[in-house]
Amino acid sequence: MVRRWLRDRTYVRLCGFFMHWGDFFAALGLAAVIEGILYAAFPVATKRALSEFLDLPLESRRRSALGIALFGLFILWMVRG
Repeated sequence: MVRRWLRDRTYVRLCGFFMHWGDFFAALGLAAVIEGILYAAFPVATKRALSEFLDLPLESRRRSALGIALFGLFILWMVRG
């Protein structure tokens, strides 16, 4: 039922791209798989990296997150462009 709903929906314009909802949920699922593998394979290193990230000043965290988001948009532009 959910797959039919996703398939029948039209494309959505997002940030200049036309995106199908199925693509969005596939990307979200892939991100969850990658994150889960990292937590399962390297739990101590992941915990240490997150605690170090949280120790950074708020502005540095904001800049890092913005950089990652821009990198993701660049990848989308290269792949879907």
